[in-house]
Amino acid sequence: MQDGEPSAVAARPSSTVHVAPVRPGGASTSSLIGTALFVVVCVLLVDVVAEGWLVTLFGARHLDPTTGATVVEAAGWPKAVKSFLYITLALLTMAKLTLDRTWGRLRTGADLALLALAAVLLLAGMFGPSEPKLIVEAMFVYFRGAIVFYALRALNPGRDRIRRLIWIMGILMGVEVLVALVQMVVGRAAYRAVGWVDMGWARIGRAQALLDHPNDLGHFAGLMLLGLFALFAVRETVGRWWWAAAAATALALGAAQSRESILAVLLCLVVIFVLRRAHWRRFAGLAGLVILTAGIPIMTSQISRDEWIRRFAGVAAALHIHAGQECSAQGITVTDPDQSCDTADREIRLLYYQQGEKLLVRRPVLGYGIGHFGGIVAYQNNPNWNEDPRFQPVGFNKYKFAAKTVDAFWLHLVIEAGLVGLIAYLVWQWFLAAPFVRELRRRREPRRARAPGHPTYYWAPAAILFVTLVATLSAALEDPLVPPLLFTIVGIGWVVLARDKQTEQQV
Repeated sequence: MQDGEPSAVAARPSSTVHVAPVRPGGASTSSLIGTALFVVVCVLLVDVVAEGWLVTLFGARHLDPTTGATVVEAAGWPKAVKSFLYITLALLTMAKLTLDRTWGRLRTGADLALLALAAVLLLAGMFGPSEPKLIVEAMFVYFRGAIVFYALRALNPGRDRIRRLIWIMGILMGVEVLVALVQMVVGRAAYRAVGWVDMGWARIGRAQALLDHPNDLGHFAGLMLLGLFALFAVRETVGRWWWAAAAATALALGAAQSRESILAVLLCLVVIFVLRRAHWRRFAGLAGLVILTAGIPIMTSQISRDEWIRRFAGVAAALHIHAGQECSAQGITVTDPDQSCDTADREIRLLYYQQGEKLLVRRPVLGYGIGHFGGIVAYQNNPNWNEDPRFQPVGFNKYKFAAKTVDAFWLHLVIEAGLVGLIAYLVWQWFLAAPFVRELRRRREPRRARAPGHPTYYWAPAAILFVTLVATLSAALEDPLVPPLLFTIVGIGWVVLARDKQTEQQV
């Protein structure tokens, strides 16, 4: 079956497929656009994985006069290239759907849920209020990953192209794994060798490979591990090389020491097992592998042990003394508005959530308007976004945290778009995963006795759940890396599922 063939994917898995006629000359043009779509998706995947490294590698270096340390002013062109690729992808997708006359396939529950979510965010921006430019920029950041999802559905790639996309992600992961393991063993020299200047992560024993943050490595490794788990779920036998790939990726996950990623991977492994309901010994072995590799840095490095102890102590401290209670906890009477009563190291994300709860109570329905709180758009529009008069008199205290944004996507979303926005986003996520859950439930019916299905049937819903979980403690669903990776996985899954349904209907 050729890429882009309109009959390959049904508008709904259970609906009758109607093949729209293609105008003379349209087929060749559509094929060229399809090739361009595939190339742009591949380039975008490479770009988002390499961006954090490239902006540092090609950035302007200078010495900080106060500390004498080398500081890098990030290069701007990799981000400009990424935006260009997204815009190009969106235009090619619309052209492909128009030429193939397949806009009608975009009528699934997920498509309608996305429209509803977009309407809610638009209303939140209007009643925030947010300026039109701010609304457009914020909507782009919220939804740019979904462009990949629609590009893949418009392209409808064949098995060869699907295999190439997965191999591209696998090769990129392989490079990150190799660099991360060297960093874990060698230390600071390995960070400097690839161009990193700030040794902050090296000092606490967290590998970042060629990514901007160790959590980025954890998120990437987690998504790819789930793909391997899905492969293990459907195969009757698994070769030693696949076990070696799983072990190496899990070791990179452990080297990153991304706590939310490790916990989310283990939970999603359980979900894949529940969906498959077979090979329990194999899944138990995989769980043991993740736990073992996550523990290696802790067992072998005092620095890593100290960091884990410090972070758990920070969680306990934040639960004991909430945000805004610092002065009363110390018996201090505040007479100066600028007086600081910060206590010892507390988990910053918990402090942010505690403050967010107070802000949400004041505007629970549609929030404060998109583009105003915690995201990169808010920062670019106003570096002092946390001093917004609407957040007063309580305000939003960043506690001198160095990050420009709030590293908690769900907090960012609920403050900007309220509870309605949060619910709308979660409903969209469910509609993205639901077709796979329904199909796997159908395949488990005793009278059908069907094969376990394609690995993406398990990979896609697990990836959605994984990102939903890690977005609680990170900006995963709006950062440069995770959304295009996630929606590539989900997009491939939707194409495979629809194609299998079409084949089944024709038999």
